[in-house]
Amino acid sequence: MSTSVIVLVPLVSVLVAAVVLAFYMDWLGLWVSKEEMKEEIDRANVRMQRLEEQGGAEAPATGARAREETSLQASGTRT
Repeated sequence: MSTSVIVLVPLVSVLVAAVVLAFYMDWLGLWVSKEEMKEEIDRANVRMQRLEEQGGAEAPATGARAREETSLQASGTRT
């Protein structure tokens, strides 16, 4: 046998064992239960409602409208 095969076989075996252990211990987080997903969605909805109550439902102006409002505020013509 060549030296590279003697080194390669244990290395590949260790890598395969690590991947199998990661799946078994759910370290990769690939699977989420439906209950966990529903709880996360509920928490997100509550957070969104709180943000809407705090900041209002109106989004900030963008693009040309934002530049216009900024220039009007800087000139003092808008109160």
